[in-house]
Amino acid sequence: MSSLSIGPKDATRLHKGMACNPKNRSMLNSHTIHPRVAVLLASHNGEAYIKEQIDSILSQDGVSIHIFMSDDGSTDGTLCIAERYKSQCLTVLPPKRFGNSGQNFLYLLREAPWQHFDYLAFSDQDDIWLPNKVGSAIRKLKDGQYSGYSANVMAFWPDGKYSLVKKSHPQRRRDYLFESGGPGNTFVLPVKSGVHALNLIRSARSEIVNKIESHDWLIYAIVRENCGRWLIDENPMMYYRQHDKNVSGAGLSFKRLARKLKMLFGNWYIDQVKSIAEISGARSC
Repeated sequence: MSSLSIGPKDATRLHKGMACNPKNRSMLNSHTIHPRVAVLLASHNGEAYIKEQIDSILSQDGVSIHIFMSDDGSTDGTLCIAERYKSQCLTVLPPKRFGNSGQNFLYLLREAPWQHFDYLAFSDQDDIWLPNKVGSAIRKLKDGQYSGYSANVMAFWPDGKYSLVKKSHPQRRRDYLFESGGPGNTFVLPVKSGVHALNLIRSARSEIVNKIESHDWLIYAIVRENCGRWLIDENPMMYYRQHDKNVSGAGLSFKRLARKLKMLFGNWYIDQVKSIAEISGARSC
């Protein structure tokens, strides 16, 4: 059976009433000690979808989750929505301005107290996670064969269109220097891989780290270069929402296509490759 046998609306109904429900949490915790997962969530003017995103994260089966959120100067109701969850399961870091989500995620990586959890995951502000997304990743990581996990995703649009975004292609030597192993919102890392990535980022030259706009590509490169094997799951475990305000996405609107062409044929792409190679240590090998 496909992992995505339910649609986004069905997934949303499953999440309602479950997130941050003390009764559900205490019932689970009284019988089993679940893996502790820190989720880093970067936000910016996300009021339209962030409640649905948070609810889907907090409704994950068989894991104990805490969200660490950093907001990049939202001027809408994003922070007001987050406030509703702060008592038990969500911590908002002191506000800063970053200008891009990559730097926001790197701030979360440096400043959030995630090191005492068992696993580390990353989240956008506008997707829908299926209830077994994180648990499925952990089952594939727990035997130690892999140092990182990502997955294919199912993109969906407001008009009801769906499209599989496939990243589970065979991995090649040093391919991680040229692109990420899937969207960062699918990443799950054993905490030791996250610590290794953080240490390399902290030891790198600040002027190089400040150039990074794709935190997921950087983390993928560090883990592949230094920590071992990475699994890209062929099963999509989340719905990847597509809309006009996506920072990145599966669709190619004229605006997004123009931006991608500008990045590819300008200096941006080669600067990112060089910076990621330096931070990950690939240059010295």
